[in-house]
Amino acid sequence: MQIQPKTTTATRNKLFVMPFIALGTLILFLVLAYLMQTEKSLAFDVKVSSLAEHYITGGMYEFISFFTNLGSKPVVIGIAIFTLILMWWKTRDYIGLLTVVGVLIGSDQLYKVLKDVYERERPILEPSIDAIGYSFPSGHATVSMAFYGIIIYFVWKYMKQSTSKTVALYVLGMYIFIMGMSRVLLRAHYISDVIAGFAIAFTYVTIWIFLYTVVTNIISSIRSQKNIPM
Repeated sequence: MQIQPKTTTATRNKLFVMPFIALGTLILFLVLAYLMQTEKSLAFDVKVSSLAEHYITGGMYEFISFFTNLGSKPVVIGIAIFTLILMWWKTRDYIGLLTVVGVLIGSDQLYKVLKDVYERERPILEPSIDAIGYSFPSGHATVSMAFYGIIIYFVWKYMKQSTSKTVALYVLGMYIFIMGMSRVLLRAHYISDVIAGFAIAFTYVTIWIFLYTVVTNIISSIRSQKNIPM
């Protein structure tokens, strides 16, 4: 697999549009937080949880539990280590490596702070699944969107257009979606917890991508002026 960076003007322009999208997802998070605190979203949340409780039982419950366990800390840390090694080997993008680490550590702390702020109780506290602490926003949804979202960005940035790239982007996108939905189906979270986690994580990871782009462009400009090889 040959990896090359994409540094076209069109690519940079698209990245600078992303903060406006991030503002939209931040507003979505704040709206959901408001509806949750005023209990205006509770009826819908409870209805979805009740449907999950009715239909997701027995073997189906165990099957979905397997997917939600893919979001556990040991699994995420293992994938992070593999990602960092692969990025170092293929790209030598040290700013990118720091970005991945920053996104992972920061998103893990972000959802914990927000949980303590909003203090929403979970639909259930089932000992057999990873469901500890408050409910809003979903930690699994927040970390998966942020961490796998930044991986999606670097796959898009570095991999040449190919079937492998398309498959990788599709799998990562589905992984994020399934991770979030598994929390709802297992009744570990309300659906608004998951959507809020996705929203705030998208805002968060977009800020990191924006900063990464600015820093790497500045470094490239300095190197070009001093004729330093990349």
